[in-house]
Amino acid sequence: MNGDPIVLSSRLDRLFVLLESETSPVTRRAAARQLGEVQKLHPHELHNLLGRVLTYLRSNAWDTRIAASQAIEAIVSNVPQWNPPGCNIKKGSINSH
Repeated sequence: MNGDPIVLSSRLDRLFVLLESETSPVTRRAAARQLGEVQKLHPHELHNLLGRVLTYLRSNAWDTRIAASQAIEAIVSNVPQWNPPGCNIKKGSINSH
């Protein structure tokens, strides 16, 4: 996938159109999976992707809501696990009541 913001935006727009208006569930599912790939390749786009998918979760069309939930699943499955560094607390340094 090209990293050019214009190309990325255009591709995202096409994927969201497929998510919303495609009649084939297979094609909708493929668009949802590709949105997950966008997350994998552009991790900084997480909030943007989820914000756009939220619109489709509120759709009147049942098939669109299903496709949106599949997109969320694909996006979230490509978010790296967060493992913050632990802090070293010395035994006895926490006051217990």
